[in-house]
This record gives sequence, structure tokens and C-alpha cells, in this order.
Amino acid sequence: MGNRGLDLESAIPAFDPAKGKNHLLVVGIDNYAHWPALHNAVRDARTFANVLCQQYQFDEGDVRKLFNEDASEGGIYNVLRELKRGMGPHDSLIIYYSGHGYFDQDFDEGYWVPQDARKGAEETYISNANILKRVNALEGQHILLIVDSCFSGSLLTSTRNASVDEHFPSRRVICSGRLEVVSDGAPGQHSPFADLLISRLRDNTAPALNTTALVQYVKEHIPKLSQQAPIDGRLQNSSDRGGEFIFHLKVSEEELWGKVEQEGTVSAYEAYLNDYPGGKFARRASQQLLVLREDTIWGNARQKDNELAYRNYLKQYAGKGKYLEAAQKRLDALEAQQEDRRKVLEQLAQKDAEREGIQEQYQALVDEAERLFQKEEMEGAREKYRESLQYFMAGFAPDYTYVEEQINLCTNGIAFVRSLNNGKAAMGRENYRLALQYFNEAAQHGDDPKLEDLIRVCRQRLNSPAPAASRETAYANTITRGTKTATLPKKQKGNWGGTLLKWIGGFALFFIILGVIGNLLPEEELYTDEPVYQSPESVQQMPPAETASSGQGKPAAAKPAATPQELILGDWAVEDIVMNGQSLSDLAGQYGTDLSEYVYSFSSNGQVSVYSPAGTEQQTYSIEGQNIYLYSSVWGGSPGVINYIRSSEMQLTFYVADGFGGSTPMIVTFARG
Repeated sequence: MGNRGLDLESAIPAFDPAKGKNHLLVVGIDNYAHWPALHNAVRDARTFANVLCQQYQFDEGDVRKLFNEDASEGGIYNVLRELKRGMGPHDSLIIYYSGHGYFDQDFDEGYWVPQDARKGAEETYISNANILKRVNALEGQHILLIVDSCFSGSLLTSTRNASVDEHFPSRRVICSGRLEVVSDGAPGQHSPFADLLISRLRDNTAPALNTTALVQYVKEHIPKLSQQAPIDGRLQNSSDRGGEFIFHLKVSEEELWGKVEQEGTVSAYEAYLNDYPGGKFARRASQQLLVLREDTIWGNARQKDNELAYRNYLKQYAGKGKYLEAAQKRLDALEAQQEDRRKVLEQLAQKDAEREGIQEQYQALVDEAERLFQKEEMEGAREKYRESLQYFMAGFAPDYTYVEEQINLCTNGIAFVRSLNNGKAAMGRENYRLALQYFNEAAQHGDDPKLEDLIRVCRQRLNSPAPAASRETAYANTITRGTKTATLPKKQKGNWGGTLLKWIGGFALFFIILGVIGNLLPEEELYTDEPVYQSPESVQQMPPAETASSGQGKPAAAKPAATPQELILGDWAVEDIVMNGQSLSDLAGQYGTDLSEYVYSFSSNGQVSVYSPAGTEQQTYSIEGQNIYLYSSVWGGSPGVINYIRSSEMQLTFYVADGFGGSTPMIVTFARG
């Protein structure tokens, strides 16, 4: 079954504001060598810089100021070159220019006029084309140009709308006018444009002010002060992806928490947890969210009206919920109804043929429900899922829990499903901030315990630094919660599992074992209610690197740390495969298959040879940080993560498609061959 989510392969890399800096370049020119003097350009630029450094998350050390003689053509170009060399992907930059502007009507070209520009000599001006070329060459998440000069609107190349989201890159321009002359203001004051811009920033008390709101404020109020029309837009042919720079106040956690408690809304507590997932008040925020959401969650449980929904409510509000008695009463009734149905079905299924007939009816209804689900016909799919449960018997696949979960997804609606799938896709690429946004959006359309787990994990990952690697390099990682996936054969005849295992080669071994384990293990052993997500503190870490001893008993000098790309080279025999806590080595042995016969030989050129009783298969692999990717021309790509690599042992986790739109983690342990 295909992926129910959207294709996010071209999704942006994860942006982490904590890893970057906010740079600021302000240019103000009053005293020109060959042009008329201005009154307030330097004052405007200096005040703008002071407000950002005093109230927002800008540091003086990251501010470059060019006033009057320092703002020559060479001076401006040199600072842009410094920024080109010094900015990183998580950095942002605001360029504020206040001075003369010039527009060449013959060639439809606008210019900044540096301090040393000669009047009538365009070769001494800085053209918009040169400004845009240099801005587009800068690396960074956001670049915002604020230009307060005559004819500054000629710098604008695009006015398309986008989302208010700082996690998408942006290249944006705000100009004080279109192609008109703009006011410099009375001497000793600010220009009308700068006055509105600075006053809005100075008077702001919200934790965050987005650029769009700032621009709208200036546009709405400028007609009262001057006959000019500010304009904003985005740079074409740039790294702009529709995001925007957000001005964050310098506010302490305690101050923010005080405002959150005063507001007392779901969105306020969620915003606090997003900013401080491991903060001093995180536990209280989570508790308050639970209280505020109880009526909504209870209403959703009654609407879904199935065992899973009521169990989830009872688990979340154990000992303190307002509807515990009603939930338990309804759950008991549903369980009794299901038990009665099971008894009737068991009586009808005394013969294998009758059981097979019941299973066929069950499977047909599930298949129809899945078809409707893919077509996003949620109401029809929900009814088919509910009808299928009337034919469910122990051992059928998909299992009872899966069908209930699908019923809940249908009840929550397509917007919930899309946001949930998009969040999972972003989480798979370790873009936890983007994933958190999708999951929070999903929460607006419905509730689901798995969604809460995903949100909690994203916040933990954003709040936890990556573990340091030891000499032999250990990697911790979170893994996704598995779901039951195997489609069972109607009957077990002979040693079919052993035959398949013997003839299958390479990574396909995992898929066959997945089917075998679903057929042989009891449901209660195969699945667990315990969360599979692990915090960095709970994941197995490598022991300290051993130290070699010389004949004198002195420790040898420590070797330099090896990279995973170096440690993985050579032959590795499969030692064990674990799925949901169950080891498959014994199971494979029952079918005459020795897992150690499957050997992976990793080469430095990205090639991996897979040796098995069926022959040899050539695959390719790549390693990026904690992630490893295996590619087979037969079986396709297999994404995984490196749990650890030691000199003689390696453990990887692969995510195997479960056939129902999800994935199942399979932990594979290798021994050095």
C-alpha cells in the first residue's frame, strides 16, 4: 500500500535558531562628498540598531555599522564580503540602508548612492543588480533588506505571498517607497518610514513579532505622515522558500511563563513547551494542557465510541478525570459486546473452512475500507472499518488495534491524517522543528495518544544535544513505534518458511522473517503498549574505550577517534535480528537457516556485497551522521540508523514498510566476520 502522506523528499533542511546568530548591517549617510546632505539617515540607522540590540536577540558583536565616510562604495562591498565568509546556514542577516537613492529611467535600474559617489557618475553608485547578486550569494536562513531611500522600490523583484514561518528560508525586501522621492523627515527626528518601523519594534511586548505584521503596521500608518507608499516582496532566483524573519524579544523563561499563566490558553502552553521543552515549568505546562483538553478529548472519545478511545482517556486521566466512571462503564460494555461476538464466531469457526470464510469477509471489508481511506472518503472508510470488526477473530491481520486506530483517524479527518503523515516524514529526516509544526497542526483537528508521543519526542530531541562519540563511536537514536504488518497465510503447511529463507538473499531476509514472526508468535508477545521511543539518556551507550597496556603496565597513547565510515569497512555477519523485543535467531534456526550465513561486506567506495546461501547481491550504501542507507536494485532503498559500531560488533536499526502506510523497526546486530 502506498504512502498516504505527501511527498516531502524536497523538504528543507532542519533549521535550529539556537545554532545560529542574528547579524545586522546598518548603513546611514548624512554627509555626502558630492551629494546634498541628509538630516536623519545616520540617526535612523543607529536607532534601529540600538533597538534591536537592546530589546531583541541581536548581540553588539554581530552588528556592523557604516556611517558617513565609512559607507563608501568599497566599505559597503568589503562588509558584504566579510558576511559572505562568516555566515552559516543557521544565521540570519538584516541589512538596513538609509541614504540617497537614484533611478536610471533609460535602463530601468535603481542604485544606492554611497558616501563617495560622484554625481552623474553611475559607475560610482551601487546598482540593485550588484546588491541582489551579493545578497543571493550569502549563506543563511533569512536575509531581510530594509531600504529607506528614494526610488528604493526598484529593488523589488517579487511580491508573492507566503507563510509566517521562520523555519523556511527567506530573502525579503522592505522599501520605504516605490519609484518616488521619499521624505527624510524634519532635522533631528526620524524619517516617516523609520519612525513607524522603529516605534513598532520599540513598543512591541509580544515574545515574537513577524516581519509581515511589521510591514502591515508601516503601510497602514504611513499615509498619515507622508505621501509615499512602502512596498515589500521577495527576491526571485534566490534561496527564498516562503518563510520570514521573526523578531524575538530578549525575554527570560520566568517572564515568558508568567505571561503564559496569565493567558492560560492551549496555544500559550504549547508555545512555551516548544521554546522550552525541558524548561523549569515544562511539567506544569503539560499538566495544564491535559486539563484544558479534557472536555475535547472526552468528546472525541464519545464520537469514536470504541475501546481504544476509552482506554486512552482512562490512561491519560487516571485518578483525576471528570468522566472516569462513564468511560469505564462504556468500555466494559464494548468489551462485553466484542467478547459475545468472538464467542459466536468461534462457535461458527469449528472447521477451518468456516474460519477461512470469516477471514475472507473480514479481509474484504478491511480492503474496501483501505481503498476508501486512500481516496480520502473518511466517513465511508470508517463505516467499513467498524463493520469489519464484527468479523474479527484472534490471529487475523491486520489486528484489532490497527482497525480501531484507523477508525480514529477517519473520525479525526483528512486534515489530521495529512498533518500527521507530513510530521512523520519530517521526523524521519530529523527535521524535528518542522515535524513539531505538523504535529501541532494535526492536534487542531483531532487527538491521538501516538500524536502526543510524537510531539513529546520532537521536543526532547530539540532540547537534547547529540551524544559525544567515543574512540569506537557509539550512536544513540530514537526509533519509531511499530505496528503489526504481516498478512497471514490461511494455513501452515510444511516447512514453507524455511524454504523461503533458504532461497531469499540480501536484505529481503527481513521481510520474510517479518511474515514468519507474525504467523508464529502470540499477539500479546509480538506487540507491546510500552513506548519504543527512547530518550538519549536511556539509549545504550558505548563503554569507555579500552586502553592497551605496554609491558611496563603503562597505558598506551589514545588513538584518534574513528568515523563510522571507517569502522564499518570489512565483513559483517548477521548475528541476530530483533523486532519489538523478540529475537529471530531461534526462529530462523527452526527453519534450517543460520543467520550468520548472511554476510555484508562494506567497501570504502560505497559498495556492499551481500553473501547468502542463495548467492551474492551487490548493493550500495551511504552514511550521513547517524543515518545509514542501503540501496538494492531489487529491493529498493532501506533507511536505517547506526545504534553503535564497535571493533567487533555493530548494531543497526532499519525501518521496514508495514504494508499499511507505517513502518516497523528491526534491530540487526552484526559480528565482525
